[in-house]
Amino acid sequence: MYMAHPGQARMHYEAMAYSSRIEGASPHELVAILYEELVLSLTLLSHAYRSKDSLKANAQLGRSSGIIHALEAGLDLKLGGSLAQTLAGIYQSARREIMIAREMQDPARIERLARAFTDMSESWNKIAA
Repeated sequence: MYMAHPGQARMHYEAMAYSSRIEGASPHELVAILYEELVLSLTLLSHAYRSKDSLKANAQLGRSSGIIHALEAGLDLKLGGSLAQTLAGIYQSARREIMIAREMQDPARIERLARAFTDMSESWNKIAA
């Protein structure tokens, strides 16, 4: 009989819970989830830079960039008007900041981004309330 490693079992459970959460989410909730995941990824990226763990940093760089791309892809610039334009600019700036932080291996720059997206996430959640 195959016994999964406890860490693998936890990761599998978390993936299933995350998948279930996404499947039942409204468009507003999906954006909220993306913000949460972006903050988590940026926080892990900062920790990876501080611990000089380039493998983890590269993984989180890709993850953060992918989440920002997903947020951008969800914008409707015609229907969203000035808000969508503003968000597009924020996402472009965030991608630029991530690339600069990568070149400089600068965790403080990533931490500032994480705080900014934490604020955005909190504001986004208040809209739905």
